[in-house]
Amino acid sequence: ELGRPRRARLVKAYGFEDQPCDDKYGIPVRLIRLSVADGAGMVREFGPEVCLIDSLSKLEWTHEQIRKAMFKHRKLIRGQFQIIDVGDYGHVPNWAGRMWANL
Repeated sequence: ELGRPRRARLVKAYGFEDQPCDDKYGIPVRLIRLSVADGAGMVREFGPEVCLIDSLSKLEWTHEQIRKAMFKHRKLIRGQFQIIDVGDYGHVPNWAGRMWANL
């Protein structure tokens, strides 16, 4: 963590996406927890460009993993398995408004 920009540490600390495991082809399974995300807060703290670049870099990395898996397994792999958590667990104020703001 030392030597990393403050912005990078904050994006990592307050991120709401994780890759808990890989599927049978080695492509990361993505867990997206919109239920705890604060998209408006992230844009306010980091700016829209940083949020966009973060999302696009994750998307490009995922496409790279899918492409590598297709060559390795010599099979068409259509995409990535994603789990999108939109549950209201009662510990996020104004949950519905904040969750829908992320879409």
